[in-house]
Amino acid sequence: MSILSLPLETLQEVLRLCIPEGIDGLSETCRTLYYASQCFRPDHLLKRRQYTVFRCLEEEERRSDNEVIAGDSDDGDNDNDSDNGDSRNYHFRISKIVESLVKIAEEPLIARYIQVADFRHDLPSVSDWESDQYRRLNKWRRFQYDKLFPHKRSIIKLLETCPSLQEAGVDATTFWEHMVDEHTKKFSPLYGALLVVCFLTNVRKLVLPIDFDSYWTSNDALFMKIFGTIVKTAQTTAARPGIQDAALTKLRTLLPMTGAGDNDMATLQTLIPFISIPSVVEVLGSSCIALPERISHRRRCRFGAPDYSDPHRAWNLSFNPDYEVFAKNLERLEMISSNVGFREIKELLHICPKLKVFKLDYVAKEHAYWEDWNAGYFMKAIEDTCSDTLEDIGINLYRDIDYVVTGVVSMKRFKKLRWIELDVKVFLGVPLGGIVDQHWAFDSERPPYNPQVPKITEILPVSAEKLLLFTEDCDKHAKCLEALFVGVTQAEREEYLPNLQTVEVRVRTDSHLGQGSFSDSVPDPEIRASASEIQNRFERASSAINIFGGLLHYVGHSKNLGFTSEIFDYI
Repeated sequence: MSILSLPLETLQEVLRLCIPEGIDGLSETCRTLYYASQCFRPDHLLKRRQYTVFRCLEEEERRSDNEVIAGDSDDGDNDNDSDNGDSRNYHFRISKIVESLVKIAEEPLIARYIQVADFRHDLPSVSDWESDQYRRLNKWRRFQYDKLFPHKRSIIKLLETCPSLQEAGVDATTFWEHMVDEHTKKFSPLYGALLVVCFLTNVRKLVLPIDFDSYWTSNDALFMKIFGTIVKTAQTTAARPGIQDAALTKLRTLLPMTGAGDNDMATLQTLIPFISIPSVVEVLGSSCIALPERISHRRRCRFGAPDYSDPHRAWNLSFNPDYEVFAKNLERLEMISSNVGFREIKELLHICPKLKVFKLDYVAKEHAYWEDWNAGYFMKAIEDTCSDTLEDIGINLYRDIDYVVTGVVSMKRFKKLRWIELDVKVFLGVPLGGIVDQHWAFDSERPPYNPQVPKITEILPVSAEKLLLFTEDCDKHAKCLEALFVGVTQAEREEYLPNLQTVEVRVRTDSHLGQGSFSDSVPDPEIRASASEIQNRFERASSAINIFGGLLHYVGHSKNLGFTSEIFDYI
């Protein structure tokens, strides 16, 4: 019997079961189904406009609890391509996670419309509560409790139907007691976010709340049990074609959960469960920390977290031993304003067999100025793990990195690397693999500063197509550029780097360098040469870069030189 010969009520029941994922495609297959779907379409189109993008507001952004912005009118029959993941015209803003819980409890179907979930601003901003922080934070949690508790019955019903809790063997009452403390009248945003995540079956982009940081959650057995179940289910479900109605099985992009300031920090291991989900292809992190000493006493006190005795808890990559950590399909990994050691980055990249893009903006967090960095060993760690697959690399060092221990001397092992963005400081350490490096112990004092920078043709791989270098207006950077480019001819470029099309050097300066009237007083105290000699060096370097077929230009200190400002544009 043909499906079109079924009674209208039966066709409508079939269409109802296809909401929201399949109703558009099915209703457009023929006129009969289209007219049968008309009783669902107004509500379906309204929900799609409202809930495709679900995000928490910053305090200064809050205009009302529920605000539809930048969408079409609620009437009409506009079927723009939200099914293709283009949700730019569909934004529904909420004030906090509590509002999302109430709405989903009232109508669980709402969660299936969400394709972009941004919970980064769920907690009050730091500036709002770093003074008298505990009183302010407790007051905020009580306020959220007052908004959620009247909906206890519907929330309990939602918990009873939650597949992730059923799979983890956690009953509704236990979860409620962890999410809501009725004795102190406080709400836990961590468990609120976890519950919302349990229902995100169609989310493509996700921004976690800051308290999702594994530094806090790794000591919470119930959280670990439930979240581990979500991840394992997403791993196994995504591997079976046609069966993808589980949380996070369609997640493609994980976006930064913190800002990029000195006080912003998140442990690197927080990213690990998400990159192990087969559907995830992009992970963009901010303020990622993978050194135990970086989780400071000040931060523990600020958030009221226990001072764990295990020194590896803050950076161990093994978030949960109950599921395999292996980033099967991850293609892009970016970390800005982050502090990660070369051993840790090697361990992380080792589980990313398909990685094509890797970018790191390395900083010393919490005013730990004049930190040393091992650029040569860091690049070697990347080569040892990704030399066969990497196509795009970017490494930027913040100005608080004072001393580079070992320098990069070659990137020839990369086979597919096409786009290269590097801070010239990566070349300024003692040569990796040289005599000093071979006899220098990591726990000893710094080796003598004697960088030996090779020619650019000796460093870059033959596959290179675009080179972008960042530098400062100081003497040692000018010397580095001279060493890289002076004496290298256009013919040598064509011989050793036949695919290289673009060469650009950006010099960050807050002086008059490059303007024809370079001041005699240069603010950097480490510059030993005279101001005029620095200017001459940059002029010689600029001339050599021009001969090589490239361009050197100067930008102000307020300008972003590379990729670091782009990462938040994806939210």
